[in-house]
Amino acid sequence: MTNSTFVEGYDTSGALHYPAYTDDPRISHAHGWSTGPLLALTTFAAGLHVRNASSWTFAPQPGRLGEVEAGFTTAVGTFGARYQRGGGWEFWTPEGTVGTVVMEGVAEGRLRSANGSLGVPLVGGVAVGVPGGHWSLVAGNATGMGNATGGGAAVYTGAAAGVVEADVWLFVAVAGLCLGVML
Repeated sequence: MTNSTFVEGYDTSGALHYPAYTDDPRISHAHGWSTGPLLALTTFAAGLHVRNASSWTFAPQPGRLGEVEAGFTTAVGTFGARYQRGGGWEFWTPEGTVGTVVMEGVAEGRLRSANGSLGVPLVGGVAVGVPGGHWSLVAGNATGMGNATGGGAAVYTGAAAGVVEADVWLFVAVAGLCLGVML
């Protein structure tokens, strides 16, 4: 009981329900993460979409965010993504899984594995059949190595998505899922 006018939850019949009454099933409306922001920040801003036990899609939409970091652990393993304006995108998915990467605003580039030994081309900003692992995005031409001024590629910084700076820090931590976002 909150002793306030704040609605703590509804039971399965739709009646008002407070946890002090009993521990039976109810829908909680008292928690920020039950209203959608956590899901929206994880799946849209950070771009982490688990399709089933062995497949995923990474399709980030940072918009005007200057920094995004999200991650969660499932029975299959850990999924995570990190973006920092000027530092680019990196993401990690469990070994033994396979996914699709969709990078809006990136005409060409490559995904580079963490150890640099494997590169997957982005065609029209999309790569299909990407094996699970730790990846970073390199925007530019064919090799995925070099720098933007030398005609090679550069680590993608988000510029193609029109990222602009802002100043609000939001941090959410819940049930083993941590999400930090610089708005």
